[in-house]
Amino acid sequence: MRNKSLYLGLIIIVGLLGYAGIGGLSIEIQSSSSASPMNMGLYGTSELVSLASRRGYKASVISSLQDLTSAKAGRIVYVLIAPDKPLTDSEIQLVEKLYREGRISLLIADELGVVNPLTEDLLGVAVNGSQLRDENMVKLGLDNFVSGQCRIGGKTIPIVYSKPSAITGMPRGAEPLCMAGGKLWIDVNADDYRDEGEQLMSSAIMGVGLENKGSRAVVLADSSILVNYMIQGIGSIPPTEKAAEEILDWLAAGSKSTLFLFDNSHYKTTRYDAARMLRSLLLAPQIIVQSIMSIASAAGRAKYTLLATMLIIPLAALLMRPEGILREEGRGEWRWSLAKRMAMEIKSIGSPCPERLSGRLVDNALKNPKAAERLASHLSTCLERQRNPE
Repeated sequence: MRNKSLYLGLIIIVGLLGYAGIGGLSIEIQSSSSASPMNMGLYGTSELVSLASRRGYKASVISSLQDLTSAKAGRIVYVLIAPDKPLTDSEIQLVEKLYREGRISLLIADELGVVNPLTEDLLGVAVNGSQLRDENMVKLGLDNFVSGQCRIGGKTIPIVYSKPSAITGMPRGAEPLCMAGGKLWIDVNADDYRDEGEQLMSSAIMGVGLENKGSRAVVLADSSILVNYMIQGIGSIPPTEKAAEEILDWLAAGSKSTLFLFDNSHYKTTRYDAARMLRSLLLAPQIIVQSIMSIASAAGRAKYTLLATMLIIPLAALLMRPEGILREEGRGEWRWSLAKRMAMEIKSIGSPCPERLSGRLVDNALKNPKAAERLASHLSTCLERQRNPE
């Protein structure tokens, strides 16, 4: 039986090589930096899909907006998070028609303004497209982070945004769901400094909610609170899962039959020529196999075992791509940055949690990674108790 399995494996591999050799096999790989719902790396939104399912809703990934018209559910929510590619005119017209008829709700998160042609025309909501910064964070070397909160469903949830923009314009009937606070400005020329003409603000609108004929829409000027690494959290850093849950629940409007359709058609992918990949990958093993077979030609079937081993190992290595995995030193630096953000976050929201901490611990957290870890652990426990008092 074992020999038969080996022979079958050899036949499959040879077949793949032959198919690739005539240019018939190609591989398309999702970018690890995209917010695609199929990306399970740090910046993907696969965890948001799982979260919708865990909340008791139906969740599905679509590769064409035409799937919106054929979907059948009591309530449908179209989800588009930080797309790489804009919607076409025909796609915009389709989404606008379905929303205006009350047939779909919308969840749009986009800090670059890629989806503005849809949201501005349909909802009167646009994203500035330039990065929002906080003077206090910049002074601490945390240029890309801004703190704030979301108020959804009667709950107030602390939030840290990463590389956000801000909502411009507040249409009639819109409700501010998420805000940012501090010494804020829109960094139009992206130089990390507040230049002349870049007005200082004490607050900025980060997310709005609207309703139409029973359908609802949420537009966020930041996608980071919905991506994998922020929803899951890392180590002792509090995740954004609670905020994401409240957003999903608000859009579902109490209906557990809601179907969330996650758009996967507007992200960049890379297509690889499998023939070239396999030839490059198997060149060295082929030389070794030929040498071994010439030496062990009298070993009968054993030589086929050697051949199969030399072919299967590199193919397995190809499939086990380390997407989204950081080196340990990089992971530690990243955790430190997140922990430092926590110190600024609780100061901005006026939480009583800092009163339970020594000033020395807070100061040390801005200088030392281990102290930052301890601070984040204390804050995480305190904030969780505030949200869920016993």
